[in-house]
Amino acid sequence: IDSHAAALLKSACKDVATVLAKRRAMDARGEREIPLIVLSGECHTDPRDHLRHMLVLDALRKEESAIGVAYEFEHNRAEQEYVLSGRTLTDAAKAAIAAANDRGALSVRTSYRPMPWRMGLHSRATLFRYLQRSGLPLKFNDCARPYEYKLDFNDPATAQSVEEYYAANDMLPAQELHVSDVEGIGVRNVHMLKHAEAFVHRHGLRILFQQCGDTHVLGGCNGKVMKDSLAYLLKKRDYIAVVALTNEERGRDYNIQADGSPLLTEGEVSFRPSISGVDAVYNATSLKKPNIDWRLDTWSLIKKMIKAHDDTGDTQCINEAAKRRYGDVTKPLACKPSYLENRRAEAFYANSLLSALGRDQDRMSVKTFRRWQLQNTFENEALFARCEHEAWWETPKFPSPPRPVLKDAPTTLSR
Repeated sequence: IDSHAAALLKSACKDVATVLAKRRAMDARGEREIPLIVLSGECHTDPRDHLRHMLVLDALRKEESAIGVAYEFEHNRAEQEYVLSGRTLTDAAKAAIAAANDRGALSVRTSYRPMPWRMGLHSRATLFRYLQRSGLPLKFNDCARPYEYKLDFNDPATAQSVEEYYAANDMLPAQELHVSDVEGIGVRNVHMLKHAEAFVHRHGLRILFQQCGDTHVLGGCNGKVMKDSLAYLLKKRDYIAVVALTNEERGRDYNIQADGSPLLTEGEVSFRPSISGVDAVYNATSLKKPNIDWRLDTWSLIKKMIKAHDDTGDTQCINEAAKRRYGDVTKPLACKPSYLENRRAEAFYANSLLSALGRDQDRMSVKTFRRWQLQNTFENEALFARCEHEAWWETPKFPSPPRPVLKDAPTTLSR
């Protein structure tokens, strides 16, 4: 654990030094008004990457007050939470939610929602609890999605980003986009950048810390070099500077332009070693890895994997094959005991790293996570109730019909 903590601290210090050197060089050139976008990549299942975000942010906010965070979650996540709580989302309710969520107070409280990942859930919650306590302005700026793996074309902002992406690449729009396809990643990059720029200008930020997967930073989706990575799109904008913090293996392979020259120079990129986060957890803690692949944690994913190896395309056959292989799983496998083993292993690993780094105040046990989750749920409900009340008063009302004029009541009752 100590060696992992030392490597994590070294990586975070290197990232902070790169960012501050870039910001100070810009200030010395008279570019104080030009915002600096920090693209902080991660492996979503690696607990160390979430803790590295926290360490870097904590150091940067001590040097620069005008700093904010953008996160690779759906931009309408707060609205989704409102609908999931059984309410009707009217235009007035949207306006009330947006006003209450200007600095991300509501968004950060929806961050605990379960994700289909086998690792990184506990450390991500630790990061969001830190963001909650720090009060840094936060923006979720990814595309909307009706469920986990496809973009929501019915969402106006997402549909606009789809249109802009295909127009810029002179292509016909797709009828459906998977979030991890090359084109899906490209659309999401356009969307994230557009929302990040608006967020920077609304809050007057000098540094924006953009969390995202490593694929978004320099490209490399499915082994392909992407010309519309976030770093590439930002480099085309002269009024924005960029620093990338990304995986060494991926970064060195994809930090190239068409002419073979590097996209980002030495002072604009900071690489970290690439080691599997799941392996790191179990190797460091001497715990036995559960014998289940946590990529198969939902029924839909199981069927998708069966379909990939089934040429018939028969839905009934795919369902039957899935049942034969994994049983009749109608609920996420998160309720199985081995999931708890995973959670406890990650919690132990993350908390051990924090203790070794002298940050016991950021430790969070599985039980503490549950209390934090419930507290956020209660606070969401209180805020939703207030939004609902404000939305009700803003809703135009039809005039009430005139009250009937009552005649004198009869003195006796007739049948």
